[in-house]
Amino acid sequence: MAYMFLPMQTAAFATITPAEMGRATAVYNAQWQVGLAFGIAVMSTLLSVVGLTHPGVAGVPVPNLISYHMAFVAAAVLVLISVSFAFKVRDKEAVLQKLWEKQEGREASLPVQLRQPLQTGRR
Repeated sequence: MAYMFLPMQTAAFATITPAEMGRATAVYNAQWQVGLAFGIAVMSTLLSVVGLTHPGVAGVPVPNLISYHMAFVAAAVLVLISVSFAFKVRDKEAVLQKLWEKQEGREASLPVQLRQPLQTGRR
């Protein structure tokens, strides 16, 4: 999971200009912290609702492994939701932005499939 953070941050800032970098960094960090807090809250809520232990033989508390399984399933569902949002990000937009900055408005040398979105005003 550690190998995910640098590419994720690089992709998030691919189309940000240096003038907007401060605000973009603040928004990115705020979203990251809210996401972490939300994930921890969901998992701990599931653990507390289901219960960490249940009475076993002769009334001795036994760990309730079902609560941990449910928490990990909830985490997996949150990851799948996040991945579905990540697949909606189009790399083409980042490429267009970089090419636009390089060309400084001269789109004659852009490939044909990239010229059309620029002509319609989309970046």
